[in-house]
Amino acid sequence: MRNGKLLEVSDRVNFFKNPTHPYTKQLIRDFLILKEKKDTRDTTQNILEVKDLKVYFKAKSNFFSRNLKAIKAVDGISFTVQEGKSLAVVGESGSGKSTVAKAILRLIDIDVEILYLGERV
Repeated sequence: MRNGKLLEVSDRVNFFKNPTHPYTKQLIRDFLILKEKKDTRDTTQNILEVKDLKVYFKAKSNFFSRNLKAIKAVDGISFTVQEGKSLAVVGESGSGKSTVAKAILRLIDIDVEILYLGERV
């Protein structure tokens, strides 16, 4: 179909093997060109690398206890996001998802190796 008009009717095999309409032929040519470009593109470049991310918060002391332990919001996660890929961070409420995002954006002052396009940020 093109602009609401039926241009070619065929079974699936013949449609792709022997298209008859010029528009169909052009669509298939364009698709094969795009597919070839996509297949040869190097998608192994790392866009983001996070290594051993740890975020600990100091617990507030109270009158009865002076030495409370640190709260481990995030405890040693590492991941890589490659070009053309995505990453989902999934977890329960309070599991550290937002803390991970804040650490990557450097909204939390921590010492961790974060690389963006190979450069330390």
